Amino acid sequence: EIFVAVKLQELLKSIECRNFQEPPQLMENQTLRPSIETMLHGLMPHKIVLHLHAVDILVHTILSDFGDRPSGLLPTNLKWLAVDYSKPGPELSQTVDNARHRYGPQMPDAVFLGNHGVIIGAHDLQQLRELLHIISESLKNTPSTTFKKTDSESLKPIKAYGQEYFPIEDNDIHQLVISTAMFGRIRDDWALYPDHIIFLGDEPVTISNSIELECSNKTTGPKPDIIYYRDVGVFRGSQVSKSSLSQLRCYFDVLLRLPSDIRLNRLSKFQIGELIDWEAEKYRQNLND
Repeated sequence: EIFVAVKLQELLKSIECRNFQEPPQLMENQTLRPSIETMLHGLMPHKIVLHLHAVDILVHTILSDFGDRPSGLLPTNLKWLAVDYSKPGPELSQTVDNARHRYGPQMPDAVFLGNHGVIIGAHDLQQLRELLHIISESLKNTPSTTFKKTDSESLKPIKAYGQEYFPIEDNDIHQLVISTAMFGRIRDDWALYPDHIIFLGDEPVTISNSIELECSNKTTGPKPDIIYYRDVGVFRGSQVSKSSLSQLRCYFDVLLRLPSDIRLNRLSKFQIGELIDWEAEKYRQNLND
């Protein structure tokens, strides 16, 4: 049970007054909290609202020229707008509201969110399916390369930071450290969208050789959940959540669809800092765990 009923009319009044910090009012007492994106969804006048962080869409929203790209890809009759990245929650809701006032009297059917994803609105499920199909097919990306998969069963556990780490079972993931281009992205283009930071941390822990591996065992302090061992494999600690592994797979799928020389719009240190230790996101992490 993850859905929380809120008072829609009260929510719409807050939106009309542009009071995006106003917490949604619950229909009844519940232990769960409404999503931090409730206000954002309320901006859409449609009966059904779908919010996705789909891989093919993420690939476009993280590019430096993201705002202009959909124009040449989407059908001309599709009503949409694009907004630059804002911190999820009230800030993003206000950014979208500002953009929709510039757009025109009616909210479009799709809003592309920089470094985040998309929101799609429809008045029935059939229309929603059709919109989603159109957008997905228009923005579909073909993986930029083929590769020989690493057999995770051939990798042995390693000892790092004073504990044992195990090779991740998803064989594709090891390309993150086998591919020179992908390993470069890990070092230079890590912070691409909020969920990646929330579930995988603000920076990766990489090891380049056996000497660095040995040195890690002499360090004290927090132990990383995942280690990226160059030219060897990607290793996890025993407490890594399924959500974190899913986010890592998403990151791989995004990188796989990017040309190695294309410029990405990374989140800034300030934007990363807004997400780290954010109480609202810690709550969501606990729900996923």
